[in-house]
Amino acid sequence: MTADGKGRDARILSASLASTTADFCWRRTAPNMTLPATLAVLPRQIRLTYFPIGGRVVAARLAFALGGIPFQDRRVTYDEWTAMKGDRRAFPLGTIPTLEVDGRVFTQSLAINSFASRLAGLGSADPMDALSVEQALLTMEEIYTGEHGFQSTMFIDDPAEKRKARERFLEENLRVHCRRLSDLLSPQGEGSGLRGVASGDTEGSGGAVPPTAGATVNSRAPVAPPRPLPPIFWGSSLSAAELTWFGIYNHFSWGDVDHVPTDVLPAEFPRLRQVHAHVGGLEPVASFMKAHPWG
Repeated sequence: MTADGKGRDARILSASLASTTADFCWRRTAPNMTLPATLAVLPRQIRLTYFPIGGRVVAARLAFALGGIPFQDRRVTYDEWTAMKGDRRAFPLGTIPTLEVDGRVFTQSLAINSFASRLAGLGSADPMDALSVEQALLTMEEIYTGEHGFQSTMFIDDPAEKRKARERFLEENLRVHCRRLSDLLSPQGEGSGLRGVASGDTEGSGGAVPPTAGATVNSRAPVAPPRPLPPIFWGSSLSAAELTWFGIYNHFSWGDVDHVPTDVLPAEFPRLRQVHAHVGGLEPVASFMKAHPWG
């Protein structure tokens, strides 16, 4: 996710959140945390550098919070970033986010978010499960970088052209990819994970698993089996996919994106709303968002 460089987002990144640029660590106790099998100990030092918004790294920040992993959450303004981005040792590609792990610097938000989630013990080691998660993550990435993606609308100066581009993004990208993401949550599709809270799901083509047989409590009173609850994970458990979606949902539902109605995701995609609600209801996530409302 990338901040819109014009208008309200630019103001957020400069004046209104300038006070958040100081480095700090987010820590919490997680006595039951299980390290991935490939790691004997946690890295000694982790520093994440990005703007003072959730944007591209909200999934990493939330994963560290969920795993109780200490990390330096370095948040910089656009002005600070302009002054430092020429340092290729600290920013190998001249971009942020970056993640420094015991002195080694890594880039690319998808890689950073996946690493943080694995380090926190989220997701599954099963290759097929990882495939389900990664196909969801790449579908989410298309919302920003795919055809008519959000990034193509960010730096349009002409108001009429920007409105036209955002409306096209809404119809030909955001709604299209949200339907696809909802389909991937279907019990009949790839993301046949755990079940969430039942609701009147309508979007997507997968639907709920139909009842297979009637159940009876006595010979005269047939009772239909309960309606299967829709899944809330793209894999078999909480992963980088759900954390990434939490940030995307916030981005397009908080009223900070011109010409994209805030009710599109909540009203049209109840399954995806349930994923967001589940992640937001986790205590470490709620605590982190309370401390950092913009992610």
